[in-house]
Amino acid sequence: KQENYTKIHDYIFVTKQVFQSNPKNLSIEEMFRIARTYPAGSPEYNKIFMTAVLLNPEHPVANLNAACILLSQGDTKGASLYLDKAGETPEKTLLQGIMQMLNGNYTEAENLLRKAEEAGLPQAGENLKILHEIY
Repeated sequence: KQENYTKIHDYIFVTKQVFQSNPKNLSIEEMFRIARTYPAGSPEYNKIFMTAVLLNPEHPVANLNAACILLSQGDTKGASLYLDKAGETPEKTLLQGIMQMLNGNYTEAENLLRKAEEAGLPQAGENLKILHEIY
């Protein structure tokens, strides 16, 4: 087991070095893997996910991650551009609901968050509670 841990650690170390020097040499999955070694929302985490979407502008998950980062920073206009390319998923509906909540469109936010909750996303219910505290 120690040997496997060392191999994984070495792989991640090398992958991070490649990201720093020439990120286009990494697959999007490799970028996602190294991003997850950082705390969500940290500068390193955000940089990796934003680079992933810049290098893979049509990738739905990359666009979803970029939208999530921008929403966490309060940039609803920027997030909207990425959500347009995120595909139709419950996660997109959740983020659209959060975006509407941040924009003050509470009725639309509630509709979208309920739809995401019905699709099985517990985060939607948590956001509905927040919405009901302010609306």
